[in-house]
Amino acid sequence: MDVGTVANITLAAIWFVTGPVALVLMPYLLFYTSYYPYVIAYWLWCLYDRHTKSRIKRRSDWFRKLFVWDYLRDYYPCKLVKTAELDPSRNYVIGLHPHGISVAGGLNFATETGGFSKKFPGIRPFVLVHELLLLFVPSREIAVPLGFSSVAKASFQYLLQERDGGNAIVLVPGGVKEMIATRHGNNIDLFLKNRKGFVREALINGASLVPAFTFGEHELYIAHDVKPGSLFAKLQKLISQYLHLPLLNVTGKYMFLPLQKPITTVVGTPIHIERNIAPTKAEIDDLHSKYIQNLVDLFETQKGNYGGKDQKLTFL
Repeated sequence: MDVGTVANITLAAIWFVTGPVALVLMPYLLFYTSYYPYVIAYWLWCLYDRHTKSRIKRRSDWFRKLFVWDYLRDYYPCKLVKTAELDPSRNYVIGLHPHGISVAGGLNFATETGGFSKKFPGIRPFVLVHELLLLFVPSREIAVPLGFSSVAKASFQYLLQERDGGNAIVLVPGGVKEMIATRHGNNIDLFLKNRKGFVREALINGASLVPAFTFGEHELYIAHDVKPGSLFAKLQKLISQYLHLPLLNVTGKYMFLPLQKPITTVVGTPIHIERNIAPTKAEIDDLHSKYIQNLVDLFETQKGNYGGKDQKLTFL
């Protein structure tokens, strides 16, 4: 077993297993052991630090450069490609597509393993994620120093209004629906037609919009079709609708790890925007259309280099 596989197993365990275990273990430690002062102290710290999920205070360049991230990069392998300059005097909203099952392309923004700071000097990326990743130990203590923030209006305001230029919010507009719809093949579904909130926030905050596409992201897991009307399908719909979480029927390497396939994240050309604190629906729709066209141009230009010439996008 190679080092990259071990690193992936460890990260997956921390991210998806130890969180639920901690939810059970901490009440046990609180009520049935002599370790209760530590549990109380940590919960008080989390209460005091609750605004960190939308007001990043402890982003660590040292943590982002840890050698362990290089093992994750080499596992696929994964790389970052630059196609245009990003002016550090401006702020940015980077839309990352597609979501895929694991958003492995996000590694290029959450860490320095792809050389982000060297390719885009003066730009600080902040990846927006589901709030649950920022609530529970120990995933919280990994996400915060990597610069993760919750997908909330407060995050946009703090990072784009209360800071000088050089900040880049990175988000995956496709969300859970795109995650569930991910399939292998030449057709890549993007849930973007009605995803306009990030465009509105870019307008309100005067941040430039930048499309980014990760080629190979949609083929890191094998997704199995779910029979319509089945219990699994009903649960999948309920959980995604009310909890905004995925219930997936997928397999990968050793069942739960992503397949080892090359992935390449290509960052496109920015659409520069003048701040508009009260954009109309027409203005949002117009910018949204420009963004989609910019994304299509990026995809069509680069798919022969990093994807497949027969690949195509379908917007849902």
